[in-house]
Amino acid sequence: MSAGRRGNGEGTILRRADGRWAAGIVVEYRRKWIYGKTRREVADLLRKVQGDIAEGRPVVNERLTVEDYMNRWLCEVAKQRTRPMTWRGYEHLVRLHILPALGRVRLAKLTP
Repeated sequence: MSAGRRGNGEGTILRRADGRWAAGIVVEYRRKWIYGKTRREVADLLRKVQGDIAEGRPVVNERLTVEDYMNRWLCEVAKQRTRPMTWRGYEHLVRLHILPALGRVRLAKLTP
């Protein structure tokens, strides 16, 4: 094994043809890619993601929109933990107020 190889689960760091650096790590059976201008920047971001995984914190999917998240929350969480009338109220509020205003915003870009 050469000195430059990384172990299993440590992720991958490589330089792309366009000059940017990329790091890849497998998260929940899918490869997550992190991009940056320098190798050090990408390595720091990779360590942060690895720390989040080790501590059990969820890794944010940059492509997940508010609409996708709210629909998943309504079906998988709220429907099973609330009474039917409460769930209908939540669904009504999400459909009429939250999704028209914020539905297309990516969850990672959402700020106060």
